[in-house]
Amino acid sequence: MDNLKKYFYYYLGQIYLPNSIKNKDNLLLHISDTPTCIYGAINNLIKELKPKYIVHTGDVADNIKLEFHPKFINRYEKSIKKLVHILENSSAEKIYIAMGNHDNKSILQKHIKKSTLLTKEKFLIENIKFYISHFPKDIKISPSQINMFGHNLSIKTKEDNGKLYLNGLLNIHIYDLDTKEVTYLLYPYGTDYSRLKKGKTGI
Repeated sequence: MDNLKKYFYYYLGQIYLPNSIKNKDNLLLHISDTPTCIYGAINNLIKELKPKYIVHTGDVADNIKLEFHPKFINRYEKSIKKLVHILENSSAEKIYIAMGNHDNKSILQKHIKKSTLLTKEKFLIENIKFYISHFPKDIKISPSQINMFGHNLSIKTKEDNGKLYLNGLLNIHIYDLDTKEVTYLLYPYGTDYSRLKKGKTGI
């Protein structure tokens, strides 16, 4: 039944949260490369999930390819304000945002209040070692216990030699800090199209 619901929500442009993960209080939500068309679905997910931590691994308005089209800077700012509002008005105690190649640091810094903006960084969350970066190439050099990233598919989600690699392009991840289990959720229908097929081309 969960599988049917998952795809029903997917085609409706929403994110299905299984009952098994509801009402837990020590969760980390990982999202990445988010086009503006899914902000509403992300907002609904965060309200329902109530994660303790949120990690966004870059390109917060991924349909706006700012690196290629800097003239869209005003459109970018208008969009990221919406997502920052969603993230920072959640119940999350800590929010980490990694800079993507289509992000603008000064604009993000202008609008964030409680989030931590970073490029690539290793740190502990409840005594678990995390490495957060937008780029898989950073992760390849010196992986940590839990590695979260996006950008392209040069590293796919996997577990290797006791290290967990979570590519935020492929799925939304919910990491249970108590049980160390990962729940994989589908992005809404059309997400990759809005990324301009980023999952295939890695732009």
